[in-house]
Amino acid sequence: MGIVETEEIKRNVILYLWEEIRGLLKGIPVSSPEDVVSLIEKGGELGKRVRSSLSEDFVEDSTSFFRDPEAFAAYVNIGLPYLESIKREGKILSVGCSTGEEAYSVAIANLQKGYGNFRVDGIDVSERRIGKAQKGEYGILESGLGLDGKLTQGFFNPKFLLEVEVKPEVRRHVNFFAHDILNAPTEEQYDVVFCLHLFDHLSEKGRTVALENILGSMAGESYLIFHTLVPGFTVPSQMFQLEQKRYFDGLKVKGLERLATPNKAVAFKYHK
Repeated sequence: MGIVETEEIKRNVILYLWEEIRGLLKGIPVSSPEDVVSLIEKGGELGKRVRSSLSEDFVEDSTSFFRDPEAFAAYVNIGLPYLESIKREGKILSVGCSTGEEAYSVAIANLQKGYGNFRVDGIDVSERRIGKAQKGEYGILESGLGLDGKLTQGFFNPKFLLEVEVKPEVRRHVNFFAHDILNAPTEEQYDVVFCLHLFDHLSEKGRTVALENILGSMAGESYLIFHTLVPGFTVPSQMFQLEQKRYFDGLKVKGLERLATPNKAVAFKYHK
C-alpha cells in the first residue's frame, strides 16, 4: 500500500469519526475536531459534558476482577501495610474505576488479609458505568471471575445463570460516584490511590492535569499505584506500553518518591 493510499484511508477514518462525534454532541457548538479539543481543555460544565459523551461511546468498559496482578501485589506489599499502621479508617481511591471491578477487588484483597477498617471510593466520568458498579452484578466470564476463582471465592452470591452479585460484606466497604479527575481533585483526601489504566487514554497534557488533580486528592503521606501494561500484543499496543514506561521512568514531581515494584506495576510514596 502506497503513501497516498494510506493518507486517503486516514482522511476517511477521521471524516467517519467526526460525523460520529457530531452526532453525539448535538446541541453543542462545535464545527471541527479542534473545537472539541478546545472545549475539553477549557474544562467547566460544557467541557465535562463533551468528555463524558465521548467517554461513553469511544472508551470500552474493558476491565475485570484483579485485572493487573502485579499492581495488586504492589498494593499488598506497599499500600496495605501502611493502611494497617494508621489508627483510623483507611481511605482508598480507584480513579477511572469503570464498572467497579477494580474497587471491589481492592476491598476483597483487604478482607482476604484480615483488614477491615477501610473504605474504597471508585470514581469515573461515566455515570452509566458508575450505575453498573453500584449494582455490583457481574457476568462470570466477562468479568474474569471464571478464570481464577481462588482470587474471589467466597465474596459473591449466585444471581442468575453465569451471573453473580458482590456480597454485602464487601459492598459495605465500597462507594461509587461520578467525578471527572480532569476537572478537579476529589473533595476528600485518600491514603492510597489506584490509577491503573486511566493514563492509557490521555495525552501528555491530559496526564499532567490528571496527575495534578490526583495528587490534590491524596493525603499528606500516601501511596499512588499505576500499571503500565497496555492490553493486546499488537505493535501499536507494545509501542504504547513502552511509551508509558518512559513516561513514568521520567516522571519528576515534587513530593513523589518512586518505589520498587513488580515488573509492570508503578508505585510512588507521596509527601505533601
